[in-house]
Amino acid sequence: MGENYLRQQAGNFRKRSDLALAEADAPMLFERPEILVTLYTVEPNAGEAIEVGEQLYVVLDLDQPRLPVCRNHEKIAHLGISSEAALRQALDAEYGSGVVPIRVVEVAPVSGVGKAAIGTEVAND
Repeated sequence: MGENYLRQQAGNFRKRSDLALAEADAPMLFERPEILVTLYTVEPNAGEAIEVGEQLYVVLDLDQPRLPVCRNHEKIAHLGISSEAALRQALDAEYGSGVVPIRVVEVAPVSGVGKAAIGTEVAND
């Protein structure tokens, strides 16, 4: 291969690696570990059901007193009152996106109420 081409590829590699390092050092959405290790109570709406392993989305809705949980674009549940205060604050933060994916880790067979967690550790279960 030509020397110019190899020199260009080496320069491109340096640029990409510098960008990747800068991205890795950028603050993550949630920096508070208590948000990531908490199991959140998901209370389905009437007529809805959730399943273990299902990925849902918690959406910040300032007009709602409770944080809604969505499947795709449909509101199917809400978070339990006791578990939503810290998450609401994190979603509403200056760098917050207003949406966070959660994965259902358990569902009570009788009531249908589930527990869900944030993070990649749950996705591997």
